[in-house]
Amino acid sequence: MRNSKLVRILKKLSRDELHEFRDFVQSPFFNKNSKCTALYQLLLRYSPDFSNPKMDEPKFASSIYTNKRSLETTIEKLLRLLEEYLAQRRLSKNGVILKRYFLLEELRERREEKHYNLIHKQTVNKLNKKKEGNDYFYETYLIEVSRLEMTYQKRASQEDKAIQLEKTTLAFDKYLISNHLWLDNTLLSTRKIGSDLVRKITEKMVNDYKVFSDLADRETYSETSLIQLKLLLNKLLREDEEENFKKLFHAIKEKHHLISDFNNQHFHTFLVNYCIAKVIEGKQVYYKQLLEVYIFAMDTGTLIEGKYLHPSHLRNIIVTSVKAEQSKLAHSLLEQYITYVHSDYRKVTEVYCKGYLHFQNEAYENANNLLRECTDMKSLFELDAQTILYKIYYETNQEWAFDIPVRSFIAKLSRHGNRLPQYTIKGYINFFRILKQIYQKKVNPAYKKTIEDIKENIAKMKYISDKGWLLEKLGELA
Repeated sequence: MRNSKLVRILKKLSRDELHEFRDFVQSPFFNKNSKCTALYQLLLRYSPDFSNPKMDEPKFASSIYTNKRSLETTIEKLLRLLEEYLAQRRLSKNGVILKRYFLLEELRERREEKHYNLIHKQTVNKLNKKKEGNDYFYETYLIEVSRLEMTYQKRASQEDKAIQLEKTTLAFDKYLISNHLWLDNTLLSTRKIGSDLVRKITEKMVNDYKVFSDLADRETYSETSLIQLKLLLNKLLREDEEENFKKLFHAIKEKHHLISDFNNQHFHTFLVNYCIAKVIEGKQVYYKQLLEVYIFAMDTGTLIEGKYLHPSHLRNIIVTSVKAEQSKLAHSLLEQYITYVHSDYRKVTEVYCKGYLHFQNEAYENANNLLRECTDMKSLFELDAQTILYKIYYETNQEWAFDIPVRSFIAKLSRHGNRLPQYTIKGYINFFRILKQIYQKKVNPAYKKTIEDIKENIAKMKYISDKGWLLEKLGELA
């Protein structure tokens, strides 16, 4: 029982959802099988983890079922009920317009034209107040299709039919174009960062999808805010010109309130990745653009998930501020934004960010004290703090720190194996390996490895943290 599909999904439900599902199972509208109700009541005794070994005993549920086949049948029925509950929950949460569409179709089929017209008008008003997103275009299309079918059903004039057909076609085109632009932008982005094989696979699709960006450029569609923004992003990804970046960012600032939160987050991610790619190309000026993107995202709430700011977002804002040569602003932003971080993570986030800022100001003693506190907390910033500590040891010639064997550093990282991707772990390990070599060269110019040897080692490493800083330190030794 513990390894069944039913229990596996039940484990993913919150306490409130488990109790809500109980009400669902007990509703005669959805379930008339008393054995399903009894089985779920029994399972609830072992919630929320459902890990009690008694659940796997042969006598489990023997008070309800006389044979194993009967139990298996009821488990299957309860699983179907759980699937229905999840679908209904999603519909109740995000399907206001979809439910109205189904109601319209019921009224249309029953030829209840007067009430149909009332519900249709209310639904259109609700849609007009909704922010643009893929669901908005899809729902608009459904409502227009329903209206088109009603127009034909009531034998309207040819002129009315033609007008409604045009509305329905336009709604469908907007839905189609919006989705194709999203897919095209994703493909272009994937091709840019992917392997040769990925680029080869996506090349034909990118060329095929060009027709949709050409179509979207027509005035009929480009006047729609979301399509206009996706089209600007498409041009940026295809042509990679700085002017296109400025146009896109400016348009997002003007139209962010007209599109859904999901799409705002989508555009924010593209803007951030574009700026980072430019920085990697050596265009340091994009740190200022990136900082502007982050501040705008905070001002509009795009970076707030629920009620909170993820600690890593705040860390990125502070680091970007320093890279953009805005250290004073970094202190101000930390003070301003730290209150948005959940109280469980607020202290360690503040400690890390202050330690980072002290390090950047070469106040190594203050930075050391704060960052050691951060590593003692075994926090999500532990490895980043450890990296900066080793930079401090390097700058202050703490020879003892570099006597530690690489394998000991690897052992320290091993406990993060389940939390971090392997390439991230490898990046930290390679940073430590290279920093040891650079330190040996710093204190002993006759060290067996030349500066060129170390540079070559760095070039061979696919994953390495703080590569720019390491090369900077090597440059100082040249």
